[in-house]
Amino acid sequence: MGASPDSSQAEVADAPSDASEQLSESVREIREKAEELLAKLGRLEGRLEAAEIQEFSLREGLAKEKERSRALRAELDLERASRGGRGGRGVQKSPFGDQRP
Repeated sequence: MGASPDSSQAEVADAPSDASEQLSESVREIREKAEELLAKLGRLEGRLEAAEIQEFSLREGLAKEKERSRALRAELDLERASRGGRGGRGVQKSPFGDQRP
């Protein structure tokens, strides 16, 4: 039973030191995890920005192609209308190689 007063005081003194060390270790781990998450967030933000730019470019290209399609359709309709009574078909080849008006 003989714990001397000096050894009891040493144990009490070690307890806060251990708690402090564990707390420091926990803080370090949390800080490392936070840094990893921030780095991952930065990468994700970069990928999102690239995807947004790509989406914008695709939408812009689609709008241009739609306009081009409308213009070609209008041109085709005018061409068909100018051919009049031929049904807008022009000269056709038969399956046998000769031409039909």
